[in-house]
Amino acid sequence: MRLLLPLIAMTGLAACDSVKGEALEMCEASLTRELRSPGSYQRVSKVVTADVERAFVSLTYDAANAFGTPVRGIKVCEYRVENGIIDTSVDLFQERVNAELWTAQKAADVATARVLGNSVP
Repeated sequence: MRLLLPLIAMTGLAACDSVKGEALEMCEASLTRELRSPGSYQRVSKVVTADVERAFVSLTYDAANAFGTPVRGIKVCEYRVENGIIDTSVDLFQERVNAELWTAQKAADVATARVLGNSVP
């Protein structure tokens, strides 16, 4: 039994490393699709964590903007993990950001309508 416990722990760590690697790949792929000049992407640093439910990636990177000037940026991704398999179909962090932006835009629309004396959308 003593020999079995380290083996189980090592297997769990290997699965966690696999999830971390896949989360990093997916986050970088998502980032390069968003960049104006994907070929200029250079990772500066990364933080990748994973547990049995979530994988979290934070990338700091340099990439050229529309004028060709290198700028530093940060990309954050969060994915759901189920049974040691990462669900990369949904970036949970981006979903929360989009929901907050939608709420802020809706509040701005209501405020603008009130100022202009229009009906509230």
